Amino acid sequence: MKSILCLLLALALPVRADEVATAARAILKKHQDAIVGVKVVAKVSTPGRESTQEIKVDAVGIVLDAGGLTVASLRIVEPTEVLSRAIGRQLQAEVTDLKLVLADRTEVDAALVLRDKDLDLAFLRPTEKLPKPAATVSLADTAQPQVMDTVIGLARTSRTPRLDPVLSDGRIAAIVDKPRLFYIGTANLQNLGAGSAVFALDGKFIGQMLLQRTTKGETWAVIVPAADIAETAKQAPAEAPKSAPKEAPKEEPKESASAPAK
Repeated sequence: MKSILCLLLALALPVRADEVATAARAILKKHQDAIVGVKVVAKVSTPGRESTQEIKVDAVGIVLDAGGLTVASLRIVEPTEVLSRAIGRQLQAEVTDLKLVLADRTEVDAALVLRDKDLDLAFLRPTEKLPKPAATVSLADTAQPQVMDTVIGLARTSRTPRLDPVLSDGRIAAIVDKPRLFYIGTANLQNLGAGSAVFALDGKFIGQMLLQRTTKGETWAVIVPAADIAETAKQAPAEAPKSAPKEAPKEEPKESASAPAK
């Protein structure tokens, strides 16, 4: 009896793997054009010193509207905090150039139009009108996963010059619902990096991998739900402003209505 059960389990595993692979390829086909590269050039200096150094950072963003509104990780787009922690001393990074790399590899100038420091959200807009409407990820068709659900992460890899799309499957390892709702993905998802999009197997958008500070001061990657991104995106200006970007109003964290029932 035991040997028969083992045989059935062995036969079932490839079927499950094929289902995940099929779902992942469908997500890639539908959404890859809405996952864009973000190129950041920043001038880095140490307060009190005259010397500066230029650095270049490749990031990932998700396009939300046809005009090119893109959401990315604020801690990557404005890398002062990340660099300071990595070096072990206070640095200042001034962004001098910001570009979106579209699916056809066209690079367009962009500006930071809205930031939400609590959620690590950076909203970017092209500074000029795009030649054609951009592909988008819908914030109206979303999913709320449960623990151990299989999900698909989609990003663009900085390891190739063309910022090619890259996929990974993983699971929801934990759901944190206080002080606000976050999903914690397994290592495969976290390895895609901040800015990556996360989808359910049916193709519905779950959220974006972003960076959060723990109560101990550590930085960790979590999946910020689509509903929170959508709520903040409502405040994004329709055009890239010539002045400083807007700041999302600071709100007290509250338990999300989409948190799992206890």
